[in-house]
Amino acid sequence: IVGAGAISQAASGTTTLKGSGNLGGTSAAAAGTCSGTNGSFQFYNLTAGDASNTKTTSACGDITVSNDFTIAASQTFDANTFTVTLSGTDGTPFTVNGTLTEDAGTFAYTGNYSSGSPTVTATTYYTLTLSATETFVPGGTIIVNNLLTVDTGVTFVLGTTALTVGTGTANGHIVGAGAITQTSGTVTLQGAGNLGGESYAVAGGCTGMN
Repeated sequence: IVGAGAISQAASGTTTLKGSGNLGGTSAAAAGTCSGTNGSFQFYNLTAGDASNTKTTSACGDITVSNDFTIAASQTFDANTFTVTLSGTDGTPFTVNGTLTEDAGTFAYTGNYSSGSPTVTATTYYTLTLSATETFVPGGTIIVNNLLTVDTGVTFVLGTTALTVGTGTANGHIVGAGAITQTSGTVTLQGAGNLGGESYAVAGGCTGMN
């Protein structure tokens, strides 16, 4: 799905991507090869894969999923360098049954769940942003290879869940004006990076108050 125009999908609709291909960009020279900047792509429910064939969906632009984004079994979703905004309000806006290749992509959870605390899916992210007036809980062990931002109005209740930020060779940062609580368990910071501050500029360069 490519193009410089806009896509919007109303409540209850589902878009399913089958086979290998690109999501975003303005043209599709080949699966996995991105070109151009797509317009505003907003889906209600988005499913990558058909749960039977081993294929790869490559993000080639920023997208928004306003209810549920599912990576089906046998499918790989490659985030590349783009942002997936998860604005779903049903409590579990992201399901990974297949494989997420995080690359240098960003996943932003922005939805408010009126019946409780939305779940941050247990997987490996490159950049993870929590941004809503909301209390988020982890669905299991979370790894963030680059930057975790907990924005104003957010409380991230880790409970007893482990969190790892950064890798042995790459920097890891935890920033934001929101709150993080943990009753037990371990947060591991790897590489050079910042702990605290409102935003991240460079390792060792603090900005604002967390």
